[in-house]
Amino acid sequence: MAFRICTLDESEKREYTLTMFPRYGEKLRPDGGIIDSENDIRLFYYGNGPFREPCSEFQFIFDYKGVAMNINIFEKIKDNDIYYSIIEVKGNGQLSIDEIKPSLRDAIRIYGTRKYGRHKNVSDMIHISF
Repeated sequence: MAFRICTLDESEKREYTLTMFPRYGEKLRPDGGIIDSENDIRLFYYGNGPFREPCSEFQFIFDYKGVAMNINIFEKIKDNDIYYSIIEVKGNGQLSIDEIKPSLRDAIRIYGTRKYGRHKNVSDMIHISF
């Protein structure tokens, strides 16, 4: 897959309805994110913490070929490694976690690499579990 961080053209943008608290029901139309244009897969970060307090839980929209899911991810840093755990996936039930797992794993790896990119081998430091 060819994930990259990019800005979307106006015609490429989609509107999403958030299904996780505290922003339940809110509409989101991201300008850009982690995109695999070739396979129509997108990951958009939109929140940190369920009650607007800093924590290690992050909220994302994962758009897999037009099927949007809200995803909660827990981040933990231990020693020199970064661990991401999928806490919750809320979608419309059309896709199984096994279908999206490889793409979601790759997109989260790009997110972590971008976030902690100041380390030269950061991709090797990222571990993702479902």
